[in-house]
Amino acid sequence: MGKFNDLAGQRFGMLTVIERAENKSGRTAWKCKCDCGNISIALASNLVRGFTKSCGCNVYKDKNKRHGKTKTRIYAIWKAMHFRCNNPNFAYYKDYGGRGIVVCDEWNSFENFYEWAMAKGYTDKLTIDRINVNGNYEPSNCRWANYNTQARNRRNTIYIEHKGTKMSIADWCDLLDKPYKTIIARYETQKKKGNDISFDSIFY
Repeated sequence: MGKFNDLAGQRFGMLTVIERAENKSGRTAWKCKCDCGNISIALASNLVRGFTKSCGCNVYKDKNKRHGKTKTRIYAIWKAMHFRCNNPNFAYYKDYGGRGIVVCDEWNSFENFYEWAMAKGYTDKLTIDRINVNGNYEPSNCRWANYNTQARNRRNTIYIEHKGTKMSIADWCDLLDKPYKTIIARYETQKKKGNDISFDSIFY
């Protein structure tokens, strides 16, 4: 057998991967258990690309049809959350699932996630943020935050020192009433040019 991503234990839609199955036409396949109770065989490529989400039962379609929010922004956030934790082909998977970060079982249900989101003040101007960046996606570790709050809470948060005071770029932007996106763009430009990055070079 050739190289393949070990999907055992991972969840895709309503399917939980149990173990490796016999290849299908030379393609990697996995034995999965559906939330409806059925056991099915699915191609690895179809699982990670989101093409196969159930054993073929109508339960998955019925769940989506019931909440009627598959085209909303909050549903896209819910899907992306699972994608970055469960899909090894995702460009930044190493920063999420690759570090052991998972989505809690409760949030495998979109309805549960939606209820939590509404209770915690979700709006279309906010994004989901993990309070502990090394923790999981779960109610006790997540909040809705604006872009600046998230910028302060990343593992790679950028700090700038000026006249003896060291703060994140986001905090300096708030203090000086500067647009964060503009300042971070200046920072990236100076960095790409190999220039020495100073407070004045990006804020003035």
